Amino acid sequence: MTPTHRTARHCIGYILGVALLAPTVGCAPSHPQLAASQPQPSGPPANAGTIAAVRPVSSASDPTGSLHQIMSILGQPAPQPADASEIVLRMPDNSVKTNVQARQATLAAGSRAAITAGPVATIQPY
Repeated sequence: MTPTHRTARHCIGYILGVALLAPTVGCAPSHPQLAASQPQPSGPPANAGTIAAVRPVSSASDPTGSLHQIMSILGQPAPQPADASEIVLRMPDNSVKTNVQARQATLAAGSRAAITAGPVATIQPY
């Protein structure tokens, strides 16, 4: 066997080995009962607090209602403003965080809530 053939066989073996092992990377643990026995954190999340206020927010894009007037003159229905609320969250260290988000009936002053991370941060009850 020539050195070229050995190198080609080595490369093919390497590629096949990587292809066979690639699906196993990031798999779930083989012992799910061990993962379930891990102690779960208890208590409020680190970014939790008490809702200090929930205030309705008017449409910032059309504060005077001029779009509604123009659409009524044209005989067209005006788009409804999105229901939004400004939520003021008081953290345990007495700092205040605010967020404007879609109105939720479950958010009220005095209730416990936490800031959830994601593409857009929101305040959710817990």
